[in-house]
Amino acid sequence: MSIMIVTEKPSACKKISKLLDEKNSPKRINLKNVEYYRVKRGKKSLLVVPAIGHLFTVSHKKIEGQKGFQYPVFDLIWIPIHEKMKQSRKKNKQYYQNKNILDVIKKVSQVCTEYIVACDYDIEGSTIGYKILEYCVGENGVKLAKRMKFSSLTDEEISNSFENPLNTLDFNLVSSGLCRHEVDYLFGINLTHALTHSTTQLDRINFYLLSTGRVQGPTLAEIVKRERQINSFTPKKYWVIDGFIRYKGKKYPISHSKRRFFKESTIDKILTDCKGKSGKISDIKTKKILRYPPIPYNLSGLQDDAYNYFKYNPSYTLRIAEKLYLDSLISYPRTSNQVIPKEINLKKIIKSLMKSRSYKKYGELLSGEKLVPSKGKKRDPAHPPILPTGNLPEKKLKTTEKKIFNLVVYRFFSIFGEPAEYKRKRYIISLGKEHFYLSGKTLTKKGWLELNPLMMKKVKSQQIPSFKMNQGVDVNLNKEDKETRPPPRYNPNSIRKWMERQKIGTKATRSDIVKKLYQRKYINGNRISPTEIGNSLIKVLEKYVPEILSIEMTRDLETKMERIEKGELKKSKVIDSVKNDLKKILDKFKEDEDKIGQGLEDSIIKMYENQNIIGECPNCDGQLKIFYSKKTKKRFIGCTNYPKCTTSFPVAQKGKITPLNKECKYCKDKYQKAYPLFKLNLPSKRPFTTCVNWNKHEKRSKKTKK
Repeated sequence: MSIMIVTEKPSACKKISKLLDEKNSPKRINLKNVEYYRVKRGKKSLLVVPAIGHLFTVSHKKIEGQKGFQYPVFDLIWIPIHEKMKQSRKKNKQYYQNKNILDVIKKVSQVCTEYIVACDYDIEGSTIGYKILEYCVGENGVKLAKRMKFSSLTDEEISNSFENPLNTLDFNLVSSGLCRHEVDYLFGINLTHALTHSTTQLDRINFYLLSTGRVQGPTLAEIVKRERQINSFTPKKYWVIDGFIRYKGKKYPISHSKRRFFKESTIDKILTDCKGKSGKISDIKTKKILRYPPIPYNLSGLQDDAYNYFKYNPSYTLRIAEKLYLDSLISYPRTSNQVIPKEINLKKIIKSLMKSRSYKKYGELLSGEKLVPSKGKKRDPAHPPILPTGNLPEKKLKTTEKKIFNLVVYRFFSIFGEPAEYKRKRYIISLGKEHFYLSGKTLTKKGWLELNPLMMKKVKSQQIPSFKMNQGVDVNLNKEDKETRPPPRYNPNSIRKWMERQKIGTKATRSDIVKKLYQRKYINGNRISPTEIGNSLIKVLEKYVPEILSIEMTRDLETKMERIEKGELKKSKVIDSVKNDLKKILDKFKEDEDKIGQGLEDSIIKMYENQNIIGECPNCDGQLKIFYSKKTKKRFIGCTNYPKCTTSFPVAQKGKITPLNKECKYCKDKYQKAYPLFKLNLPSKRPFTTCVNWNKHEKRSKKTKK
């Protein structure tokens, strides 16, 4: 009889099988288009099977005779995902893939006597493995199952985790995972049913799916709150002294000791008093500034830098990091840890990285040094910070993957460096009673910056001349009027960081929640602003059921689920508490259901009217809109003033079209008309920007090779 090992994804299944096989050549078996592996390891026979993430999902028992978006829904069940697809009549490729994988795992389990879960060691991985075993081998099999715990897909870690598995599944983690899914479903299904049902009673709306959730709601409310702050902001005028000194033909900027003046008369008096006077160096201050090495990356830190350096969306960064993890290049990315455990062989990782010419010189700078890594405040006993494994890419990485891999590698080198040192010098220049500052900063010791070329590129020295006390200087002064600015709009990364500060959502789900708000069309733009429907949704929820938007309630639930993970609280108590809270909210919702629907009506109608608008027609005062031909069923772009205006353009029949509210410069120059631009997302291809008048653009000639 064999041992069955359950992995989280097909790529992980293939990797783990190869690492566990004594000849690194496991036998591949294909059954129902599902590939799994027979592994020989000494006298042991292993069957390694893949999941494709979650194969089970939360649903609810249908009440006979009940139709439509009724609520409350409290009677929950777990079912295979393909069964839910069957219920919604979605028997597509994904349906058969999910069904076949589960069928294969069940068949393999029948010829095995031992079971090991080798999914990622986190809440989701533990839940995935548990539900598969529960379905395939029952509760008795689950009790006997073991757990592999690893943080990277390397030979050493996989072998060690197989030879020394945990004797039981991590049931506290499983219970927390099941609770999180059930809580999210209770909120999601009930609030979605309630909101959607409130609009289906209206004469002007046939059907419009509305949703919110326990984390989505407070997050959208914060975005709407920021937008209100921006719209209600009244700029206040102020003045600054824009000055410089001239020395040896060069100009050096100076600033007044008081940076802002809110009375123009005050600044005019200063300029009058200073006019015609020579400046004098009245004080010299020199200070050494230390810039300490950065701390090891956790997921939040990596997402921060990826956005700051490359403007990568946090969810996109996580996706790339997971790919690098599955390729055995970095450790597990969904971690909050900022402290490297002592058992990690740091010298071995550096030595392996030095095999690459790109990293060799940085490794050499650390050779012979005692490796003492910096550390942050956050700890996660499940996984180390995000570190390179020491493995180098077997094939060329994509540009995006290379950038994230370099971030991880250079950060790893940096944490062992000494502090960088700067010398800051500040002169105080006196003109009568007024004082001005001339400041400069130079890097005197590279320290850890020498180990990180990405950071070194950002280093800028502010060179200033050397002056002596009481030395005269030629000062030029002007006034400049400015206005105070409203708070900035959130971007995908800053709203994720806001969620982190508020302790709502998890490190793994926050970026996905922001992504979901975009998909629901509640927000738009990289500088995030709420849409008409997003604004209306928060407005009615604030008025009638503000509890849905409560940060405190969401944070309290997160705390309770963390207590389940630690074994301090039972899942059943949390679920019962959630049902009681939801019942009160939903009873309140039903009382004002008509008013809530009416509050959303106008914005839904406007959304319908504008959803296919691309921009203004270049030939009349109409709008260019996506239409579908009654005859051919194909889509095209035409004018809303048809038949008075017959302007039309062909467009790709596949892919998502997103208006950009921008004009095509090429057409503006060539045709002296404003043709709108849009973004086209074709299946399995990178999105690109194009013009409605694309077929009239001259084709670019290909460059001939010399």
